[in-house]
Formats: sequence, structure tokens, C-alpha cells
Amino acid sequence: MSLQLSPSDHSTLRHLAIMFALLAGTGVILIIIGTFVWASRAKPTDPLQQQRAGARVTPVSAVYAGSAGKAALAAAAPAAAPKPPAASAAASSGPYSYAADKGKSMFDSTCAACHQTTGEGVAGAFPPLKGNPAVGDANPKAQIETILNGRHGTVIAGKTYSGVMPPFGSQLTDVQVADIANYERSSWGNHAKPVTPADVAAVRSGK
Repeated sequence: MSLQLSPSDHSTLRHLAIMFALLAGTGVILIIIGTFVWASRAKPTDPLQQQRAGARVTPVSAVYAGSAGKAALAAAAPAAAPKPPAASAAASSGPYSYAADKGKSMFDSTCAACHQTTGEGVAGAFPPLKGNPAVGDANPKAQIETILNGRHGTVIAGKTYSGVMPPFGSQLTDVQVADIANYERSSWGNHAKPVTPADVAAVRSGK
């Protein structure tokens, strides 16, 4: 006994086959699209999120490679505190002889930006060293203390200077401070008693 299908049955079967083929094709397309969307999903950039997602966080030292990287790491690293100069060694390394050219060089590189090469300072900000009472005083303690520890809000002849002078005690040796002080005490018409590295060492130690 053979199964006889009518033309309408053949048409129905064709329609069902086409429908199943379309559904299967649509399913495959959806799977492919879903795979691409999952693969291209944005990865977390926050290190904590990366850790939670199981991603391997690249160390900063590996990201910054080469000389540019080393410079970036050096800039990001906290600056090391300057080592205090060996005051006693500087003061006792031999007889001190002030040289005006060394004094000028130290002053120009350390002080001139604020006090000017003319020693006249900046009105309202940085006091003049020309005719400055502390610079002209026979006792150099106030002048040396200012160089070592900095100063703010200096008042000279009733005028207040609001500029902030940073401390240089951790950067300069006793000899260098003496060179600067003597340059100031012998320039722009100033004529004060010279100071020695021993004077600076005494002020530095609080004597």
C-alpha cells in the first residue's frame, strides 16, 4: 500500500520545509551576531573592575617602556628629600677665602630671580638687599637665618614684602651660604663685615 499525496499536501510540505529552513537560518544568524557582540564588548578599564572580571592587569612599569617611560615614571615617583649638606665638613675643610666671582655665581643662580641682579628686589614682593639692615648688620645672624630658613612677610622701613622666600639650608653648604652672604654684603654699595662658613655653621646648629 503506497501513500498518495495530493497536490495540496505537496504544497503544504514545501511551505513547512521553507519555514523550518528560514527559522534555522535565522537562528544561526542570531548566534553569529551574539558571538560578535560578546567578543567586542568593551573591556573594563578600571584596575579593580579588571581584577573582578579576571583580566590580567598590566603593571605600570610594563606600560611605560623605553626612555620616555622611564622619564614618566621618574616624574610620577615622589621626589626624594634632599640630603642636608655636611655643614661641619664644609666649615672645616680649610681656610676660607671669599671669591667675588663665586659669590656672584651663587647669587645669580639662587637669589637674583627674586632680588634682582641690581639687589633692588621687587616692590611689594621681594625686599631689596641694597641697603637692607640685615645685610648691613655687623652681626650676620639674621641674614644667614633668612638664607637657611627662608622668610615671609618681611617688613623694612615700614614696607611689607609679601613674597615667600624658600629655605635653602638643605640645598647649600656652609661655604655656599657664606659666599652668597658675602656677595650681598659687599655689593650695590653695601660694606658689611664678611662672614665665614663657621658663622653659618653656628647659625645652622642654633647657636
